Amino acid sequence: MVFCTPVTPSLPLKRDLDIVLLVRSILHRLGAGRLDTFKERLRNQKIQYFAQVFRVSPMYEFNLYIHGPYSPDLTRDLFGTQEYSVAQTSFVALEAEARFNRLKAFVAGKAPRDLELLATYHWLKNIARVGNPSSSLRTIKGATAQELEYCKAKLQQVSL
Repeated sequence: MVFCTPVTPSLPLKRDLDIVLLVRSILHRLGAGRLDTFKERLRNQKIQYFAQVFRVSPMYEFNLYIHGPYSPDLTRDLFGTQEYSVAQTSFVALEAEARFNRLKAFVAGKAPRDLELLATYHWLKNIARVGNPSSSLRTIKGATAQELEYCKAKLQQVSL
């Protein structure tokens, strides 16, 4: 459940206001959602990407961009609802809360670069269906052998 201060959004939203506030509440519960710096906005994008993979958050379309999967609509909606304050509460459905907790454990402590590489690797493998996502990640992101192993290991630990 999301509680907010009613204010008119500053930008036209791409999604229904309630959906955007749910997304913001989920990001807030995960220690994200701020828009002040590039790193915070990058973190929002990657956490929302994985929130969708974990089936915790409403869907936004993502395309591959310079720093991995990116959703212009998500950016617009987050900026369009900056004036709203959201409170966090748990999900009513226990299954949804369990998926949220798995997501929270997955993103905990990961730097923006880690999230960028993980999201890009996952996108290449599962959305673009690239035959060799490791080679592509090395080419487009300059990923090291250690980073590639990290991505494979972390994504195998989670049944996505």
